Amino acid sequence: MELTEKQKNCKYCHPGSELEGIYRNSPWDDNELNLEELDNGVVSTGRDTWGDISFNPVNKTLTSVGSGVDPLIVSVNYCPMCGRPLNEEEE
Repeated sequence: MELTEKQKNCKYCHPGSELEGIYRNSPWDDNELNLEELDNGVVSTGRDTWGDISFNPVNKTLTSVGSGVDPLIVSVNYCPMCGRPLNEEEE
């Protein structure tokens, strides 16, 4: 599959891309994109708890962690922002 320009240049599925964090310079932690660093992406559970979500395009996972809830790791095959298949090499 040939990638579109949007997929080739997606800042969300290319580790180290130039995204600006709201709490620190870069929301990337190695290959993991900490979504809370982009827009305070806190998971609301309706209780007195907190949670954060991260996306790892290399391991192909979305991870939700927080207080009072069990960690949840979901396998993903496509970038949730651009739809790029994560199992294909870029040309």
